[in-house]
Amino acid sequence: MGNRACLTVVVLALLLAALPCAADDGKVEEPATGISFQTAGPDGMVLLGVGVRKKMVFNVYAAALYVDAAALARETEHSTAAERVNKAVWTGWVPRVMLMHFVRDVPADKVREAFRESLANNMTVEDFNAEKAGIEEFLNGVSDVKKGEVFTFRSSGEDMRILQGKKEIFNRSGRKLMAGMWGSWFGKKPICPKLKKDLISRAAEVLGR
Repeated sequence: MGNRACLTVVVLALLLAALPCAADDGKVEEPATGISFQTAGPDGMVLLGVGVRKKMVFNVYAAALYVDAAALARETEHSTAAERVNKAVWTGWVPRVMLMHFVRDVPADKVREAFRESLANNMTVEDFNAEKAGIEEFLNGVSDVKKGEVFTFRSSGEDMRILQGKKEIFNRSGRKLMAGMWGSWFGKKPICPKLKKDLISRAAEVLGR
């Protein structure tokens, strides 16, 4: 190879090295908090969306929702319409996992108050009263949250398991209670309408549309 050819190769290599990497690095960043989440989730699930929970002007936690893509496709009949996807992750049978990465310390009583209110807002009075034992079990299991701590909400069928950090604080079955829990984000009165929208923002990609 001549000197000119070698120089051309070197120049091209330097130019390519300077370009942003176009390949997917396997992560999606939640821009308001800078927290990144893997696109590949537990048990072969995929990332459906990320968002931030705000309280007034403060960021409370970055959230990521993972779903079983095949189950979501069946439940929605491959539709990416927001109302169908939202219903599937609210009251459907789609296996799913929510991660809540806290970006500030929050006292236990504030976390309990927020969940109690959102459960009451997204369950009928009859359902709320019928599931009171499970609700209290969950709320009593919550302790003070430290910055960087992650809550994990996992559902499959009627089963729901919740971890604060690595500690399991809730493990029960029940469709009404499960729907009430997920209603906190996807119900008629979600804690944050923008978060509700952002958590399903990758539906077209996940469903191949």
